[in-house]
Amino acid sequence: MDVVRRVDLPDGRTVTVRPGTPADVDGLVSLYAGLSDDDIYLRFFTAHRPGRDLFERMVTIDERGGALLVAEVDDDGTPQIVGDVWYSLLPDGDGEFAITVAQPWRGWLGAYLLDALLDVAADHGVPNLEAEVLLRNRAMMALVRRRGCVRLGDDGSSARVAVGATSRIPTWAPGAGHPRVLVEGRRNWSPQDEAAHRGIAVAVCPGPPANGGRCPALAGGVCPLVADADAVVLSLAPGDGRTRDMIRAHRTLRPDLPIIVDHRSTEVPDDEHLTTITRAMTDEDVIDLIVAALAQSEP
Repeated sequence: MDVVRRVDLPDGRTVTVRPGTPADVDGLVSLYAGLSDDDIYLRFFTAHRPGRDLFERMVTIDERGGALLVAEVDDDGTPQIVGDVWYSLLPDGDGEFAITVAQPWRGWLGAYLLDALLDVAADHGVPNLEAEVLLRNRAMMALVRRRGCVRLGDDGSSARVAVGATSRIPTWAPGAGHPRVLVEGRRNWSPQDEAAHRGIAVAVCPGPPANGGRCPALAGGVCPLVADADAVVLSLAPGDGRTRDMIRAHRTLRPDLPIIVDHRSTEVPDDEHLTTITRAMTDEDVIDLIVAALAQSEP
């Protein structure tokens, strides 16, 4: 059996992360039986507890192009599964992932398992892992934010997020449609739902942190989201002096890329080539503006 990772604990025990097998069904049943009702709701968006058939499908997910990893600890000679993480393939070429960790092991094991799964996904050529996360699931939201996630959707109670597997910056899914709009400088963006209704794929990126450390555009590199976007909306904090730097970087990479500045939150540079979103615009107005900018950019 291949071991993906192994952690030696201070108490002398060892946590082994390995691929799940059909022999793990009973261990997975036991893991989920120990979850609280709130844990079940955060994981499945329902209070209904899963039946054994779910775990029987999980342990054979590799046969359908996915992957399952389990975290097992040898407790006094008895192996016990204390966490699992898995992904299934999506039609667009990304993977859909989920994590479950027993309560005593939270605080570090979830992040460790996600990193291990991202490595497995990358080895299989899966560019990103996506998940639907309840916004009140603060631990999960914090975990994906630390991995540099972007939001692909937001219905007010949950968010669809993506984290990069083959690169530290998420990319557009291989099968993502066009047009594609990247929104930078926000955790959420109210016109996203209207954009989805119009058939526009949107990725919302929180933008560069204060030190610019996670922004390849400001570091002289190539942001894969910008490289394959059809338009960019900049919505940095008011007075953020990096607005011009971001515009300059994007124009260097994509001279013809429509750049739209959200004047509701960002100080707009004096630039006649910029399209601006004003405070008076509704979500529908914003999408109309983007659609017009996209049409003008077509050859």
